[in-house]
Amino acid sequence: KKVDHIFVVSENIADWYTKVYNIPRPTVLLNAPPVAHVKKTNYFKDTFCLRDDQIIMLYQGGLAAGRGVDILLETFKKIKNDKIIVVFMGYGELEKKIKLASKSYNNIFFHKVVPSNELLNYTASADIGVALIENICLSYNFCMPNKLFEYAMANLPVVVSNVKEMSAFVKKHQMGITVMNNTVEDFSYVIDELLRMDFNILSQNSRKAALENSWEHQEAKMKIVYQNLLKNIKI
Repeated sequence: KKVDHIFVVSENIADWYTKVYNIPRPTVLLNAPPVAHVKKTNYFKDTFCLRDDQIIMLYQGGLAAGRGVDILLETFKKIKNDKIIVVFMGYGELEKKIKLASKSYNNIFFHKVVPSNELLNYTASADIGVALIENICLSYNFCMPNKLFEYAMANLPVVVSNVKEMSAFVKKHQMGITVMNNTVEDFSYVIDELLRMDFNILSQNSRKAALENSWEHQEAKMKIVYQNLLKNIKI
């Protein structure tokens, strides 16, 4: 209550602060990248010697507990074919576990973390982006991670957990599919469903959502707040 204004990263977080602290509603700024013209590449297929017909699911970001990494690993360990493969790109406490699995399974791959200013060029070489969050607290239930918008900017359909904010966003923009429960069974079911969907339509919807919510739109909201605050400053 002692600050002049608050920025938050999702609508539900803004509603929560308003209700709990009885303050004016914070401004929502989505953690989205600037508009980028990203060209589709075969980087992952060339790097990992994959076939043209294989579908690449990408997890990028922190390789830590609570983000569905273990569920992804266990799911792909049980898949009997290599029609769809998973690439983990990032770093964290589960990195060694992923590298170990990649030596035993031909549908699991690890790629080291890349510079943030080059990230989307790598992202664009995948076919599907995955953002799994375990719904263990309000912060996770209301989260809108930057990877969701990075996938969208790179034209990728997405798979997300059944957390309130992300699943509503994906459903609204018809840009992917939600895993109802973070289990191997449910994720295996979602993979089968994805393979029956039209990737071109999902990709177009994903890109449209990225452009409509890009950093340029978020920055404009931020500037309005700053301008209004400056009007009240007495010099």
